[in-house]
Amino acid sequence: MIRSPLLVSIAGLWLLLFVIESVRPCFFLHDDNATWFIGAYVHDFRILTETGRLAEINFYQYGGEPFLEQGQTAVLYPPVYLGVALAKWVSGDLRWIIEWIAAEHLTLGLLGFYFWLRQGGVAPWHAALGGLAWVLNPFILIVASSWITVSFAAAWLPWLFWALDRLWSRPSPLSALFLGTIAALFFLQGYVQWFVYSILFLSLYALFRFVARTEHARVLRAAPRRPAIAYYLIASALIFLI
Repeated sequence: MIRSPLLVSIAGLWLLLFVIESVRPCFFLHDDNATWFIGAYVHDFRILTETGRLAEINFYQYGGEPFLEQGQTAVLYPPVYLGVALAKWVSGDLRWIIEWIAAEHLTLGLLGFYFWLRQGGVAPWHAALGGLAWVLNPFILIVASSWITVSFAAAWLPWLFWALDRLWSRPSPLSALFLGTIAALFFLQGYVQWFVYSILFLSLYALFRFVARTEHARVLRAAPRRPAIAYYLIASALIFLI
């Protein structure tokens, strides 16, 4: 039987999450996850499904307060709605919203890390192990149990690196679209601090790659030129802003 390293690593992740939730139900439902994020996400889902509109205002607190304007409410972030739907229709208990959202993003992060490493020439089993190690590192699991936004960073950061490396090696409109769209999705999760940290980290990586040229790259006539890379980096930034 052919075994896919990627599928094995995903199965390992979900098996571990199942064990964690069996031993300690609602593992991720603590601190701000329990007092703020879960309520905000429920409000997002109810307004959209019951009225067909986005949750612009929360009328249930302080006589009404702006909701869409608060980025942390993630009104424009699709994975939140999927997480609420899974908790409502699969678990049958809205308290599991954060657990489903965490599982979504840990899986997404594993996939991103795997494909980033594979793009760099890493062997499939090593890439699968690297992806699993990335999403299961203690910082992500422990901090995300109080602030689910850490799982968002774990999910999107490897995809940003994947998209940047793709643009570096194959500058094109499609590469710019990937990078700009992934950055935009990460931004829409609403916790701008983690987004800024990640973009600063990514920018340093891009700067070092742009300035430092290896001897191997110098002798390759087919290596992408710097102006083309810079052009599509600017294009990806415009896609993100739009």
